[in-house]
Amino acid sequence: MNFRPVPHSALGASALRAGANRLVIRLQPNETIPLYCLAKQPGEGMNLASVHLDLAFDQFFREGQMEAYQRLLLDVINGRLALFVRRDEQEATWRWVEPILNEWKASNKPPKPYASGTWGPAAASAMLAQHGGEVIELHAFDDQRAQSDALAKAVGDALHASLAAQAATSDAGIAGASTAGMSNAGARPALLAVSGGSSPRPFLQTLSTQSFDWPRMAVTLVDDRRVPETDSASNAQLVHATLLQNAAQNTTFWPLVDTSQDLHSHVAALNADPRFANVPDVAILGMGEDGHTASIFADAPEWDHAITTAERFVAVHPGSAPHARVSWSLSALKEVKHLFLLIAGPRKMDVLNAAASSLQKNAILQLANDKGVRLDVYWCAN
Repeated sequence: MNFRPVPHSALGASALRAGANRLVIRLQPNETIPLYCLAKQPGEGMNLASVHLDLAFDQFFREGQMEAYQRLLLDVINGRLALFVRRDEQEATWRWVEPILNEWKASNKPPKPYASGTWGPAAASAMLAQHGGEVIELHAFDDQRAQSDALAKAVGDALHASLAAQAATSDAGIAGASTAGMSNAGARPALLAVSGGSSPRPFLQTLSTQSFDWPRMAVTLVDDRRVPETDSASNAQLVHATLLQNAAQNTTFWPLVDTSQDLHSHVAALNADPRFANVPDVAILGMGEDGHTASIFADAPEWDHAITTAERFVAVHPGSAPHARVSWSLSALKEVKHLFLLIAGPRKMDVLNAAASSLQKNAILQLANDKGVRLDVYWCAN
């Protein structure tokens, strides 16, 4: 259970980045109840760190713990009924459950299955989206390999669906053009936008090995630092080294940075570029511990412009990070049909949970609380 953050932190932004207080109840095996609290680190600074208070039954009570069925059978043998429900309670439970079972049987619509660790079946998310609700669907994994494999498959399915939709539209256009005696221009490629940083590296390497229809696709970036591509801070360099390899080595790449031009002139040229007249079909976002996504930083002087402009691209000068940036705007990201968020670790999950439940000044909150935006979150515990 994550406790809600305070509306205003007297300790400044560092307190918000430290995460949330949490109560974790582990039932089986090794019953424990740790309470994670934020405490000021020793020293002159005002920095917070998470510390925990533990009730670990196997350490506090030295005698061995019985397995669940051992306890059950011993209670039956000894006539101890404290842990059993009474007859009238059981009958009341069935009076509530049986109509649901009967309706499922009569309508031939069984319960919708969903994977362990997610936030429910896709049908529930679709129903919520139909009624104008924001949708965040969580896909949780224990390790990076499983996370990368699952996200690569989901991205592949999304790209395939985009190409199929474009082909149907193109076929209809060709039929209409033929009837009118006109020619039809070639279909645009399906556009995939990826993020930089260290977190997506294993995923991008996995994605490069997938047997997608790469010749019909183009790759671009969600954002990039305004540095030459030879600089290690360049996201374009990362994409060339990880994604544009193996099966994807000949895929078209559309960069966002041109250091030979003035930054604002280049952003204006991007906004006029017909290649970017449409938003990406698929975008994989990352997220910082301050809640920024793409390069939409709350401490940048361009914050208000970045979250309100209808233009595709914005120039950003983050206060807390080096280098000027070029980024897709918030309004453009909201238009992306297949939007994924790739994060790892408990602190990133705390940031996402806080954004979904309380008002904060960050970009991920703007997405998580926007009605009509569907965000598929691929989270790895480690």
